[in-house]
Amino acid sequence: MARILFILSIVFLLTNCKPGAPSKVKSIPETAFWAGGVDGGQWYLLDSVNKANQTINCKIYNDHSGELIVDKKFKLHCTGSDTDINWDDLEKEFRSYDGTTIYITTIDCYGKYCSFK
Repeated sequence: MARILFILSIVFLLTNCKPGAPSKVKSIPETAFWAGGVDGGQWYLLDSVNKANQTINCKIYNDHSGELIVDKKFKLHCTGSDTDINWDDLEKEFRSYDGTTIYITTIDCYGKYCSFK
């Protein structure tokens, strides 16, 4: 019996501890996407993407309250001109936001993560 309870506990933990988007509150636009991890994240709305200038206009919302945190233009910061950013599917690049910087998954030629500031 103890073994069955142990197995059920493990299954419960594995199925309920996966990172995922929280429910979207009404104040968050329908086209916004969520990015984050097990400790939380944010909702992002890309208003515009300028590949030539390497800038984005982005709104960032609190993942639970829906409060607008920031609405500004961000510039790509990435060492090396040969870095391959997925500009056509940029939402897959987003990892986190710390209040000033949006961190993305692309790594530059020096092995450091690129970001938008």
